[in-house]
Amino acid sequence: MGTDWEIIGEQLRLDKYRILSLIIIAVVGATVVLWGDNRIYMALGGVMAMVPAAYLDGRYGKLYHRLTISMLIWGGLLTVGLAIFLPDYHWYQAFGGMICLGGMFFLLYIATGQIGFGDVCYGAALGIFLGCQGALLTFVLTFALGLAAALREYLYYFIYGKWRRRILPLGPFMACGAYITLLWGQELIGWYIRMF
Repeated sequence: MGTDWEIIGEQLRLDKYRILSLIIIAVVGATVVLWGDNRIYMALGGVMAMVPAAYLDGRYGKLYHRLTISMLIWGGLLTVGLAIFLPDYHWYQAFGGMICLGGMFFLLYIATGQIGFGDVCYGAALGIFLGCQGALLTFVLTFALGLAAALREYLYYFIYGKWRRRILPLGPFMACGAYITLLWGQELIGWYIRMF
């Protein structure tokens, strides 16, 4: 058995790394087309970091700490760079998002024990790219998407009488929620505020 980096690399090679690369390129391309202001740098950094982690969690049920720590470092470096070169960028939003999303998942980790510590680290890493408001929206979207997937699994069980998956990994839902937040977060938050 090798180090975590060797295991990650081997699993990505075994699972057709080219397909994962095409997914990253498609998601990044869609982000560039749909979104063109200063926030795109954080979106691109977040997307390029979150897709491999979400893929590995969905496939193997494990979020590797070295991958999420790399994501934290990448987000921190990107935050510092944006704070230096973009005068209207607020670095404290990234720090607040990390504390907010990582903190909410940490509370779930302590209270229920149903999620792993990898989910907590992954949530903190995603929070850097999202900010405080984005972190709250991502938290809600994560569990809304997870609920939809769980309902699909229950429906499959009732139709065919057997389970496809007993445990749903949280990483892919966190990544999807974060991506929706990166693209349409401000619009969704504005829509929610106008409703009430």
